[in-house]
Amino acid sequence: LDIPFDTIEVRGVPKPDWFLKINPRGKVPAIRFPGNYDSDNVIYESAICNEFLCDYATMILGRRDEHVLMPYGDPLERAQIRLLNDYCDSIFLKTQFTFLMNKNETDDGNLADDMETALLIYEEALSRSGGPYLLGKDFTLADVHILPFILRLIVTLRHWKNYELP
Repeated sequence: LDIPFDTIEVRGVPKPDWFLKINPRGKVPAIRFPGNYDSDNVIYESAICNEFLCDYATMILGRRDEHVLMPYGDPLERAQIRLLNDYCDSIFLKTQFTFLMNKNETDDGNLADDMETALLIYEEALSRSGGPYLLGKDFTLADVHILPFILRLIVTLRHWKNYELP
């Protein structure tokens, strides 16, 4: 998106006091904008931060003609992106976490099946769009949103459950 930024790594629980003054909820990632934005305005939650940055690039920086991950001027595609992201957060992540945290090995098969079933929406999106990305030829916020979870799934489930994606 070519938006200048500074990165400050925040670690630990509880979060450091200086960070809690910026974001009392202690959520990461968090964005605080200088300049025209009130310094008390903080945006947090990954999906909301990502969408804010896309909107900032198109609405504030005027990059409407460039591809900025969240198509400007196409409400249907924007809704499809939001629906895939909501599905990731409300359905898929629950199945992944439940499988990963399960201690009863006899349930692992069913939990893996549930997770694989939850992943089908992404296969269907790829098939419907013709790929190579979830909504077609352009890499969108839907791809950005799911990718880190898929990468973590590959590493954590391989290590803790000896599981490989089919």
